[in-house]
Amino acid sequence: MATYTQSPVDQSLSEIRAWIVDFTEDLPDSVTVASATAAHTPPSGSASSPTVATDSPLVSAQLGPLTVPGLHYLYVVATLSNGEKASVTIAIPVEPVIEAARGGMVNLINKLRSMTEAGPADYKIAGVSHWSDVLLQEILDGHRTDVVREPLRAEADFLNIGSAEYRNYYSQYRNFEEAASGTPAWDVEDGTGESASTADYSINYNAGHVRFNENTLGISYYLSCRVYNLNGAAAEVWQKKAAHVARAYDFRADQAQFNRSQMFDHYMKMADHYRDKAGIRVTRLFRSDAA
Repeated sequence: MATYTQSPVDQSLSEIRAWIVDFTEDLPDSVTVASATAAHTPPSGSASSPTVATDSPLVSAQLGPLTVPGLHYLYVVATLSNGEKASVTIAIPVEPVIEAARGGMVNLINKLRSMTEAGPADYKIAGVSHWSDVLLQEILDGHRTDVVREPLRAEADFLNIGSAEYRNYYSQYRNFEEAASGTPAWDVEDGTGESASTADYSINYNAGHVRFNENTLGISYYLSCRVYNLNGAAAEVWQKKAAHVARAYDFRADQAQFNRSQMFDHYMKMADHYRDKAGIRVTRLFRSDAA
């Protein structure tokens, strides 16, 4: 008697796992599992060859490591001592390798989660967990502006009458990718293009404030950085969440009314709310055929 089961747990690409099948319900009295075979069907690419061991009524099929994520199928066929066969098909979800988000994105991702009620594993689509850090980072990158050498505004501290020190510099931007991502994301340079060491200053990212440890004498500093439109990213997340619940329908059960379609309306209202706050993105166009 052939049966089919969905694996209750995922298997990772690098994992080697023994899947145990119990054929007790397929065995008539005094009949045992004499031998077994197993075959693997991946979602794409070449199949692996599972290693099979039999200890009636149990059959162990060892699978892995695997090369592609997606839904893999493991077919286990037992030959019984009376000559009959029994089989089981196991569908095994295999998660893709999830890379970590960039170090300087942690606080931005947390802010976006708080704006969108997006947990790290609310649901899955095609085996991909929503909303992982990497997925939210990809959405944020779609709402990113790369700033090149913005002149920082210096403000003087007057400690004594007629004596000024320059330690505080300010950016006009907010919602920065932090310096933990490295110089492609955050770089403070002087007028010669030499980068200041992050050990020489502290950063208040919320205020766009760079404070040097020593008096700079008011020399010019320039900031190259990445800034993000959190409102635009939040609108996109809410719209994607609305798409996920678009199939939800209202129903009545046990004299109670369940209006699940309200979720779609609420998500779209949140998307509109943040889209209104996101502002207008402006780009510069030019004609390549014009001199």
